[in-house]
Amino acid sequence: YEKAPFPEAEYAFKHAMTREVAYASLLRERRVTLHARAARALETLGAGRLDEHVEELADHAERGAIWDKAVEYLQRSGLKAYSLYANADAAAFFERALTVLKKLPETPDNLRLVVDLRFQLRNALLPSFETDRILRSLDELEPILARLGDKQRSAQYAAFRCNQHFLIGQQRRAIGFGETGVQLARECGDRVVLGESLFRLAQSYHALGEYRRAISLLEQGLEFNANELHHDRHYLSIIP
Repeated sequence: YEKAPFPEAEYAFKHAMTREVAYASLLRERRVTLHARAARALETLGAGRLDEHVEELADHAERGAIWDKAVEYLQRSGLKAYSLYANADAAAFFERALTVLKKLPETPDNLRLVVDLRFQLRNALLPSFETDRILRSLDELEPILARLGDKQRSAQYAAFRCNQHFLIGQQRRAIGFGETGVQLARECGDRVVLGESLFRLAQSYHALGEYRRAISLLEQGLEFNANELHHDRHYLSIIP
């Protein structure tokens, strides 16, 4: 029935069940076509304010088999949810994006996107301390990073692994990853990840009671100014 005639005509089903029956009666190919048309219409009508509709865009692009757009909008939906501290929703969007990404060719750009999405998934899972899911997700990155040879992302990966093993009490493993992160961050000149890695490494040495080593690492961290090692929730949940 007509819901609102102005400024443009809007139509709604009288009951959600009616809508579901009508939707289910469509052939799969027809559904895909309609979702793709809906995604493109939303892009046109919402130009300049896509963030307001990014979740709907993600859903229509995914159901409409526009895989590259689906990944883009699912990632943006996840980042939007994460910025609002809706961490469970953010994790669900990132996982959907990773599933869709498997349908695209394994180009270097897409492999880098896999890494970034898993980093973002880790950030969304961390507040609920889902360490098992985080470790499983990060484990899948090792062969990808080996193929890419991307030192900056490898340094960030090592810093995240250092933190993860610190949290579950595996300090020697944490130190191994932390030292790798420090080395790679120095090699690629990423001072943000270097400062992050020094801090995380010092935490594990402190936990082991090796205070002189922890002090040395923290003193190195004092060389960073506020602009270099700023409070960024995507890296550290505290100001180091």
